[in-house]
Amino acid sequence: MQLRLGELEHLPLREAEADAAVLNLVLHHLRLPVEGLREAHRVLRPGGTLVLADLDRHQDPELAGRFGDRWPGFAAGELKSWLAEAGFKIDKTSGLPLARGLTARIITARRKK
Repeated sequence: MQLRLGELEHLPLREAEADAAVLNLVLHHLRLPVEGLREAHRVLRPGGTLVLADLDRHQDPELAGRFGDRWPGFAAGELKSWLAEAGFKIDKTSGLPLARGLTARIITARRKK
């Protein structure tokens, strides 16, 4: 096992090197979230699994100030569209209620072969 540090938009991994990737509450920090999904696609082997967790769109402006959020969460349709654009097929999606009226969207997808 190795620990490699890098930016989500430029992961320090070769193409198709990983069997699985987990993107946990990171997309809303990126300038272009679809670029993070494209990079996850690049490093996953065909059929590899992506687990994505991020916030549903919300109206809590305090999060941007406290945590540097660039996006107020995402509409489910946005994530689905970006995943398809990046080359993923969605297996499962669910919502998990959180404090402050927030909801985490959890999506499991596979890199298309």
